[in-house]
Amino acid sequence: MRRYSVEDRFFMSFKPTLVEQFVAKRRLDVIAEKAILHDFAQEIVLTGRPAVEQFLNDLFHAAFPTAELTLHTGLRQNNILVLEFTLIGRQTGSFWGLPATGRFVRTHMTLIGRLEQHQLQRLALYYDAGSLLRQLNLAL
Repeated sequence: MRRYSVEDRFFMSFKPTLVEQFVAKRRLDVIAEKAILHDFAQEIVLTGRPAVEQFLNDLFHAAFPTAELTLHTGLRQNNILVLEFTLIGRQTGSFWGLPATGRFVRTHMTLIGRLEQHQLQRLALYYDAGSLLRQLNLAL
């Protein structure tokens, strides 16, 4: 019987149906205590598990609590993880300090993570913030 590493088991859990569970069940136990998340759309860098967890909670749970994620690509090579997915949902909660609009959005996102010692140490999130804001009717 083949034994899988923690990283392999983590990656294998990111099948299309389970990506939604990552968001719905807040499976954040794999984020390192000193993790760094760079949100390139907003040009912000968050440091530490509490800040990263708060950001992910604000995006996936508070702003878009019924969001669905569709995984397009899931790659892992050595300690690098790449997830390309589409977030589809209605904004029913506060987002970036803005009140709920009730509007539907469809946003393509890519998350790149570096695994070290069985946890995500560095994360880079890419998406088009302008498109997202236009869909929420919050941009010119």
